Amino acid sequence: MNKVDGVKNSKNRPEKLMRDRACTYLKQLVDEIRAYGKYAFWNDEEKQKRYSREYQRKVYKKYTEAKASKNMPKPLQ
Repeated sequence: MNKVDGVKNSKNRPEKLMRDRACTYLKQLVDEIRAYGKYAFWNDEEKQKRYSREYQRKVYKKYTEAKASKNMPKPLQ
Protein backbone atom coordinates (compact mmCIF):
# COMPACT_ATOMS: atom_id res chain seq x y z
CA MET A 1 0.00 0.00 0.00
CA ASN A 2 2.95 2.27 0.49
CA LYS A 3 3.36 2.56 -3.28
CA VAL A 4 -0.12 3.95 -3.87
CA ASP A 5 -0.96 5.97 -0.79
CA GLY A 6 0.37 9.18 -2.33
CA VAL A 7 3.02 10.17 0.17
CA LYS A 8 5.78 11.62 -2.01
CA ASN A 9 5.69 12.77 -5.61
CA SER A 10 2.42 10.97 -6.14
CA LYS A 11 1.47 12.88 -9.28
CA ASN A 12 3.95 11.00 -11.44
CA ARG A 13 3.37 7.53 -10.01
CA PRO A 14 1.66 5.11 -12.37
CA GLU A 15 0.31 3.09 -9.40
CA LYS A 16 -1.60 6.08 -8.08
CA LEU A 17 -2.93 7.00 -11.50
CA MET A 18 -4.17 3.44 -12.01
CA ARG A 19 -5.77 3.42 -8.55
CA ASP A 20 -7.50 6.74 -9.17
CA ARG A 21 -8.84 5.58 -12.54
CA ALA A 22 -10.08 2.32 -11.04
CA CYS A 23 -11.91 4.22 -8.28
CA THR A 24 -13.45 6.58 -10.82
CA TYR A 25 -14.66 3.75 -13.04
CA LEU A 26 -16.03 1.84 -10.07
CA LYS A 27 -17.96 4.90 -8.88
CA GLN A 28 -19.43 5.41 -12.35
CA LEU A 29 -20.52 1.77 -12.51
CA VAL A 30 -22.10 1.85 -9.06
CA ASP A 31 -23.99 5.04 -9.89
CA GLU A 32 -25.24 3.54 -13.15
CA ILE A 33 -26.38 0.33 -11.45
CA ARG A 34 -28.22 2.35 -8.82
CA ALA A 35 -29.96 4.42 -11.45
CA TYR A 36 -31.09 1.38 -13.42
CA GLY A 37 -32.16 -0.42 -10.26
CA LYS A 38 -34.34 2.47 -9.14
CA TYR A 39 -35.92 2.61 -12.58
CA ALA A 40 -36.40 -1.15 -12.94
CA PHE A 41 -38.00 -1.54 -9.51
CA TRP A 42 -40.06 1.66 -9.40
CA ASN A 43 -43.10 -0.28 -8.18
CA ASP A 44 -41.32 -2.38 -5.52
CA GLU A 45 -40.32 -0.18 -2.59
CA GLU A 46 -38.30 -2.87 -0.82
CA LYS A 47 -36.13 -3.59 -3.86
CA GLN A 48 -35.84 0.11 -4.61
CA LYS A 49 -34.22 0.67 -1.21
CA ARG A 50 -31.43 -1.69 -2.21
CA TYR A 51 -30.50 0.62 -5.07
CA SER A 52 -30.41 3.88 -3.16
CA ARG A 53 -28.11 5.31 -0.56
CA GLU A 54 -29.04 5.50 3.10
CA TYR A 55 -27.76 9.07 3.23
CA GLN A 56 -30.05 10.18 0.41
CA ARG A 57 -33.05 8.56 2.10
CA LYS A 58 -32.30 10.37 5.36
CA VAL A 59 -31.89 13.74 3.64
CA TYR A 60 -35.09 13.28 1.63
CA LYS A 61 -37.02 12.21 4.74
CA LYS A 62 -35.74 15.21 6.70
CA TYR A 63 -36.66 17.53 3.82
CA THR A 64 -40.18 16.17 3.44
CA GLU A 65 -40.81 16.28 7.19
CA ALA A 66 -39.65 19.90 7.35
CA LYS A 67 -41.76 20.78 4.32
CA ALA A 68 -44.82 19.14 5.88
CA SER A 69 -44.37 21.08 9.09
CA LYS A 70 -43.75 24.34 7.17
CA ASN A 71 -40.38 24.85 8.88
CA MET A 72 -38.56 25.16 5.61
CA PRO A 73 -36.12 28.05 5.52
CA LYS A 74 -37.00 30.74 3.03
CA PRO A 75 -34.83 30.80 -0.08
CA LEU A 76 -32.26 33.54 -0.37
CA GLN A 77 -33.05 36.28 -2.84
